[in-house]
Amino acid sequence: MTAKIIWTLIFFCSIRGVYANAAKKEIAYTVAFTVTLFFSMYMLADLFGVLPQGFIEQLF
Repeated sequence: MTAKIIWTLIFFCSIRGVYANAAKKEIAYTVAFTVTLFFSMYMLADLFGVLPQGFIEQLF
């Protein structure tokens, strides 16, 4: 339960970080928050059981 809350907070902070830094034209921070955003989306999907079994193994 705690991991879901933490990754949800990271997800929302990443959305805010992408938007705020894109508005200021800070490309490096926008890219960094975008990477964090996608990683947090993956972690949330995994924690909530949305991903199918062997999802990562199919990619590689």
